[in-house]
Amino acid sequence: MTQFSTDLSPDEALAAEFVLGTLNELERAQVKLRRLAEPVLEELIMWWEQNFAPWVLAAPEIAPPADLFAKIEAAIHLPNAVAAASFAKVPGSPVGVTASNEPANDNFAALRRQMARWRAAALTAGALAASMFVGVGVQQYASLSSPKNFVAVLQKDANSPAFVVSVNVESRALSIRPVSATAPQGKSYELWIINDKIGAPKSLGVVQNAGFTTAPQLKQYSSDIVQAGLYAITEEPAGGSPDGKPSGAPVFAGKLVEAP
Repeated sequence: MTQFSTDLSPDEALAAEFVLGTLNELERAQVKLRRLAEPVLEELIMWWEQNFAPWVLAAPEIAPPADLFAKIEAAIHLPNAVAAASFAKVPGSPVGVTASNEPANDNFAALRRQMARWRAAALTAGALAASMFVGVGVQQYASLSSPKNFVAVLQKDANSPAFVVSVNVESRALSIRPVSATAPQGKSYELWIINDKIGAPKSLGVVQNAGFTTAPQLKQYSSDIVQAGLYAITEEPAGGSPDGKPSGAPVFAGKLVEAP
């Protein structure tokens, strides 16, 4: 995947802030919806997650002071008049500042968006600089290790992606989320793993129509079975197969590939 500089596009900055946790609740919800339908944004988020993960996991948890967030809010959310007066003194400040130092709404909104982008770039630059101290060692270690994270797109054909499955083959942790599929009224979609080594298809549980569904049942299988298995979705009665066997042929299926 493309290596990004600190001169970030809006979506690169958004993905970085999403991973860093600097977005508010509404912004995070909007990104979660977009990443389901926009593969490029999903790829950006995964890139940041993979690059931040090694040093985030290595750092111990430290609880921030209880009043820290309130102090940050107070520092960055200045009244409009104060902010306008400050920017009015800067050569090339945004057009639209009135004689009373109150900015026009459109210009002030644009200014805040630009400030948010600067903030993301600064955070990202700092994070990348910090990661340089451990990046070389982590990359060398990773190059000696087998890949652990895999994904599968379950679909009818190349133009009909229905579900995305994410699997860590080392821990056998699995999650699945719908992309475009919703079970018919009175029916449920059920996930199965198919591999000659385990005989008949084995159920991994009923899949929710929205959000992520986890499948702890995968932990009972070895890593080689998990990685080589075919993952399939069948349409079952509400609540899942009544006898532990698929009621019909799969409607969606896919194989795991190494995550980018």
